[in-house]
Amino acid sequence: MMFRKFTILAAGTGKEALQLYKKHQPDIVILGLILPDMEGIEVMKRILKRNSKAIVLILTALSDINVPEILAAGAKEVFFKPIRKKTLCKTITKELGL
Repeated sequence: MMFRKFTILAAGTGKEALQLYKKHQPDIVILGLILPDMEGIEVMKRILKRNSKAIVLILTALSDINVPEILAAGAKEVFFKPIRKKTLCKTITKELGL
């Protein structure tokens, strides 16, 4: 599978993720649910409030989450760790229309 060159931005906190989103407007966001300063679902909601067409994928190790609720809040997909690289790449390709 071939991809164009991507720039990856990493954030350690929800606040940092929101700042990076505001500054760079990335094509896709891969977001964890547990962040040191706020819940990932809150970060996702703030991103979607800023841009309702934002593509947000959730990646989590938590098994006791309400997937339908997260999808209803705006996530395009919810993935559980560990995830196969091929699965993630396939979803990114689909969501970005590549």
